[in-house]
Amino acid sequence: MTKYSVLYPSGESDGYGIKIVTERNIYDISVMLEPVQRLCDACNRAGLSPEHFDDVLENYLADRETF
Repeated sequence: MTKYSVLYPSGESDGYGIKIVTERNIYDISVMLEPVQRLCDACNRAGLSPEHFDDVLENYLADRETF
């Protein structure tokens, strides 16, 4: 599901914009918090695009020791 929201100007000369946020929940990756937190941190550090997440998750699930 894609969500759109208004971006408000940050300065007097700036205009309004639109923020497009992709919302997607993926449940049951792990019963432990730490591995999922490490995966999230790695994705954030890499600036991972949402369209590449499925490949990363597939690799994670194939070899959990990496994360």
